[in-house]
Amino acid sequence: MVVSNIVKEAGIAGDAGGNWTLEPGNFKFNINLKDWQWCTTDTCKSGIGKYVKINIEIKGNNTEVQEVEESIYDLGAGTKLQLANTYMTLYETVHTMPDGYPMMTQQGGESVFVFCFEKCMDEDKAQDILYDPIV
Repeated sequence: MVVSNIVKEAGIAGDAGGNWTLEPGNFKFNINLKDWQWCTTDTCKSGIGKYVKINIEIKGNNTEVQEVEESIYDLGAGTKLQLANTYMTLYETVHTMPDGYPMMTQQGGESVFVFCFEKCMDEDKAQDILYDPIV
């Protein structure tokens, strides 16, 4: 599930992986994988799941999104997208995405951001994952 919000008041947001200053008008979204069921040899023909990759198209005023600093993208009209490579699991444990994630790709002329979440438990039980960046 992806949830988006517009920030109304200045403040601080973040998790154990880092904090960000919020200003009125900032756009915020979360990726929340609740009760995610990982593939097992019993449930998936292709084998056991190790990662979940999610592609999200993010548009701004620019026709092409540009990376201006590491993990900071210019969407146009002064709008910046800052992406972290960390996420939290159910018990507020901070995990780091595999090297190179999140990444931006071009698909059909659109800027698509790819997020990669690794299975963090040895069991094949449901697991909650929360990714919480700021635009």
